[in-house]
Amino acid sequence: MIEKQPTTPVVLSIAGSDAFGGAGIQADIKTITTCGAYAATAITCVTAQSSHGVFDIHPVPPSTVRSQIDHIINDLPIHAVKLGMLYDLEIIEVVAKALEQIDCPIVIDPVMVASSSDSLIAKNAFHAMEELLFPIATLLTPNIPEAKEMGHKHNDDQDWQEVAVDIGKKYGCAVLLKGGHTTSSILTDILYDPKEEEIFCIKNPRIDTANTHGTGCTLSSAIATYLAKGYTLKNAVINGINYVHKLLDKSKEVKIHSKNGPMYHYLQK
Repeated sequence: MIEKQPTTPVVLSIAGSDAFGGAGIQADIKTITTCGAYAATAITCVTAQSSHGVFDIHPVPPSTVRSQIDHIINDLPIHAVKLGMLYDLEIIEVVAKALEQIDCPIVIDPVMVASSSDSLIAKNAFHAMEELLFPIATLLTPNIPEAKEMGHKHNDDQDWQEVAVDIGKKYGCAVLLKGGHTTSSILTDILYDPKEEEIFCIKNPRIDTANTHGTGCTLSSAIATYLAKGYTLKNAVINGINYVHKLLDKSKEVKIHSKNGPMYHYLQK
C-alpha cells in the first residue's frame, strides 16, 4: 500500500464546544482553517453559551476524550496541538497521558475564566494542569485574570514582564502574557522565552468593539497553526497576534448578537 503524504499541516485542538460558535472548538476550527492548516478536534466539554455568558457545562466522559485523541493520533500526522478548556481533573489526566504518544509543539491556553468572567474550570483542576500539562507546553497563553489565578499580581506595566518571566521559569516553558484585560489604549502582550532568555513586547492599539468572544481561543489556535507550518516561536506569536488584531478590526462593525459578540473569521478572506 502506498502511504499518502500530507499536503497540509495538521493541528489537533483539544478543547470545549461553544454552542454560540465564537470560542472553543468552533473558533479553533475556523482559525486553523483560515490560517492554512487542517483542524482535527477532541471535544472535552459541551457548553451552553451565548453573547451573555456561559450557562451550562457538561464534561465529556474522560474515556471518550481519550478515545477521540487516540483515534486521531493513530490516523493523522499531528504537527501541533492546542489545548483549551479541559475543565476537570479526570479530563486533564487522560489528555496528559494521551499526549505522551506524540512529539510536536503544544500551545496551552489555560482556560479558567471566559471573556464574560464566567469560571470554566473545576476547583480541583488547576493543580493538575500545573503538574501534568504546563511542564510539557511549548507555550502558555494566560490572560491577566488567569495569571492572577496562578498566584501572580501585577499593578502596572512595570510588573508584566516580571510576571511573564516568573511563570516561564516556574513551569519551564515559554509564556505569552496577554494584555487585553487592561484599560490601556495600547495593548501590550509580553512573550518570554526561557530558551532564548528573551523578553519580547508586542504592542497594538486597542480596538473599540464588543466582538471579543473567543479571542483567547483564536489566538492560541493561530499560534499553534503557525508553529505547525514551521514558524519560529516568536514569528508564530507575532503572526497569531496580527491575525487576531486584524480580525477584531474587520469584525467591529458586524453585529448579529446582543452583547459580547464573536469575531467573523470569513472577513479574513
